[in-house]
Amino acid sequence: MCDKISAHIKQISHISPKHYKKVMKLVGRKCLVNAIFDGVPAIALWDTGAMPSLLNRDWCKKNLPNCDFRDLKDIVDDGKLELEAVGGTNLPYDAWIEVEVGVSLDGKTVQYVHVPFLITNLPLPEPIIGYNVIEYLCATDNRSHPVAPVDMKKAFPHLSKKRMTSLINLLRQTPADWGPVMSGRSDVIIPKGQVIPIVSRVRTECSQNTVGIFEPNLG
Repeated sequence: MCDKISAHIKQISHISPKHYKKVMKLVGRKCLVNAIFDGVPAIALWDTGAMPSLLNRDWCKKNLPNCDFRDLKDIVDDGKLELEAVGGTNLPYDAWIEVEVGVSLDGKTVQYVHVPFLITNLPLPEPIIGYNVIEYLCATDNRSHPVAPVDMKKAFPHLSKKRMTSLINLLRQTPADWGPVMSGRSDVIIPKGQVIPIVSRVRTECSQNTVGIFEPNLG
């Protein structure tokens, strides 16, 4: 196994600030969704600003008694995962589970996808679904047919038909990357298991404290 990774930071692989603002304008700052977790109906919070999906351990024991809590080492090499909430608050996680998440399309059929959820002991008002989950569910149904806005109304009861149509059209678009991230002409060597600061530049419009995900070019 190679002890070092030589990588030239290539691009940011998350939705652009412009795309994010459009979504927020349609759904509001707190978007609650009628979802189905392994066949159990529940109201969930759609986190339009993050990808991880989160569940409280006690909620899982009560609503998903047959769930299988798995070790974080299954998805993270050293089993250590550090995430922060808005404001820099540390969010501890100690396990993960796979859940079949669905939304009722027309009251008869269910659009679903298998989603890994991080498990925390912190109290959560409701399950949190990452941005990419709803993005996938709004794209096409399980029969590869485009999802009609009217079919998604049960999942988003607070949205008008016009806003639901705009949201689905927006989620079906492929958001442009923020562009290449330039870290100099030479490759950056990152020793295994270490974190180092890298001075880089990116040409994009974003606020001062915007957080982005950078995708290394390992080719």
